[in-house]
Amino acid sequence: MSGLTSIGYFLISTLFSLITFVLWARLFIRYFSISRFSPFYQSIYQLTNPVIVPIQQHLFHNTGTRGPYDWAALAFLIFCELLKFAFLNFFFLHNALPLLGIALFTFVNLIIQPCNILFYAILIRVVMSWFNPDWHNPFASVLIAVTEPPLRMIRNVLPNFGMIDFSPIVAIVALKVIELFALGLLPFPMI
Repeated sequence: MSGLTSIGYFLISTLFSLITFVLWARLFIRYFSISRFSPFYQSIYQLTNPVIVPIQQHLFHNTGTRGPYDWAALAFLIFCELLKFAFLNFFFLHNALPLLGIALFTFVNLIIQPCNILFYAILIRVVMSWFNPDWHNPFASVLIAVTEPPLRMIRNVLPNFGMIDFSPIVAIVALKVIELFALGLLPFPMI
């Protein structure tokens, strides 16, 4: 790729990555029942409501806002991922990927993104617990709410090692294994 092509690829990829991160954050907020009074909750919903509420009203009006899943946000997330890979395919690969290839890249990216978010959330939580174990911050409660269920599941399986908690290490390794397995499904790296 030439310099300008690389810059265009980077900018389009980054824009869609930011959009999908905000949508994943909305999905995590709903799934992990983050408090409505959290500044994180309010910021994410303020950013996403202009797009998600109309989708909810028109396409998912029967599902309402009950349950742990935000179907409108998930549908828009899938649409954004498809659009991202369609743009990248059209502008940078000159339609080298068939429609099934775009769907495959979308599917793999939908597996990798939450793994990356959980990876960095666990990493931030571990680092903050080393430097300041009594970390009290609005973001800390969100971080704990998102990372505690997978860590608790691992703690239930691992034997107790006293004062050392190996569950974050196991979780991080497992998330990277899932990511590498998903990336192995792709014919070439584009993510």
